[in-house]
Amino acid sequence: MKADHIRANETKEEKIRRLYNKDAEHIKNRKEQLENCYYSQYNFKPKINEISKTVGRDSSLHELTNKKGIN
Repeated sequence: MKADHIRANETKEEKIRRLYNKDAEHIKNRKEQLENCYYSQYNFKPKINEISKTVGRDSSLHELTNKKGIN
């Protein structure tokens, strides 16, 4: 209340609303900003070899259920 003289005149309901909604939202936004700032410094893109590209390729449901090639 020393820093913000408006808080000295607020009711209990206003205080609860401020603490529950506004401050929580402010903290959430700040956490998101810090997280984005932190993770933006990393740009890891793994190198995938040809075998892994073949094994992990996109397949249709028909290709997955087709028994062709299995002996």
